[in-house]
Amino acid sequence: MIIAVSSIGKDPESELDSHFGRARHYVLYDSETKNFEVYDNPAPDASIGVGIEAAEALIGKGIGAIITGRIGPNVFILFRDADIHMMEGISGTVHDNLKAYRKNRLSVIKTSGPDHAALRGI
Repeated sequence: MIIAVSSIGKDPESELDSHFGRARHYVLYDSETKNFEVYDNPAPDASIGVGIEAAEALIGKGIGAIITGRIGPNVFILFRDADIHMMEGISGTVHDNLKAYRKNRLSVIKTSGPDHAALRGI
């Protein structure tokens, strides 16, 4: 399975970024091959719809799980409909979060965070 982790950096020792849509990078780990790949967020500074393009790309890369913090409602629906496991990350590195995932120590994200565009009145 390919597991994506939202990250502030481009390697397994980078810290988790708890904001899915605003994360600069996503570190992808293939649990079968043990290989890492980095996907750069194409629009972390977009004013609306941030995260949707990244979510669609990650789904296209065949991820089976995402480890992050908050996920907005539109991305939540995309991941839910694609049967992607959404896990709430812990403070620490990508590696720390992958280890916690393998040991079933992460919580499932069951609801989306707020719609930030609606909060801003857009």
